[in-house]
Amino acid sequence: MATLPKGSIEKLLREVVGDDVPISKETIDWVNECAGELLRVIGLEANTIAENASKKENYRISQEHAMAALEVAENGLDNRTNAFLLTRRVLMQNLGMQRYAQEIQELQGSMALESQVNKAQRSQQLCHLVNAVVVAEDERADSVSEGSCENHLTRRVVG
Repeated sequence: MATLPKGSIEKLLREVVGDDVPISKETIDWVNECAGELLRVIGLEANTIAENASKKENYRISQEHAMAALEVAENGLDNRTNAFLLTRRVLMQNLGMQRYAQEIQELQGSMALESQVNKAQRSQQLCHLVNAVVVAEDERADSVSEGSCENHLTRRVVG
């Protein structure tokens, strides 16, 4: 099966979820697999439509054939998606998978909280570093008053 460039898929995912959300390689591979399957389904359907519409042995798939294939596939995919979701729900309940899903959700929540704490700590460390640089470069280190990180940055840029 043909695959799309992983960089392109990651770029599309970043547009949807944002740059601050980590995306695993497995997710990119899975989306790539799904996109390849979607393209295969649309291509087969467009080929069938073009073949049926053609009076010659040699035919080309046109934009109209691809659009018609998308409409046909959309109806078929809705039914497949509903069946998949129902099957997933039954499996989750019957096999005890719901417990794992809850654990994953809790882990994701704790990772998000930990990420926020780490960002705050890094921001505070950066502020301390900026203050230290300003004090070290300032010729009048004794006259520097304790201030906020923003004050030092503003004074440094303006002064």
